[in-house]
Amino acid sequence: MNLRRSLALLLAVAIAVTLAVAEAGKGAPSVVPSAARAVVVPRLIGQRLDVAEYKLVAVGLRYKEIGGGTFGILVRSNWKVCQQIPSGGAKVAKGTRVALIVEHFQCS
Repeated sequence: MNLRRSLALLLAVAIAVTLAVAEAGKGAPSVVPSAARAVVVPRLIGQRLDVAEYKLVAVGLRYKEIGGGTFGILVRSNWKVCQQIPSGGAKVAKGTRVALIVEHFQCS
């Protein structure tokens, strides 16, 4: 695993843990949310960033991109989702933030 990918993964895990702790501090449930508020995280790995973001918003989830290189993400359709946290298929509360680890054009 190259250094850039390792750093991106470490950052993604740190963000996921921070978000989980922040949600727990707000009185959010620590177990799977009730069926009325639960949504299934879409499987987004390999998809264009713009499509992945649309799918997340459509089911009531938020997102945070991780990556973007030196100049950031300028054209969302030029970026691919290489990893996501939580993973696709997980049941989470509506409004949960999903971390999208992206790379330009293709995943390495």
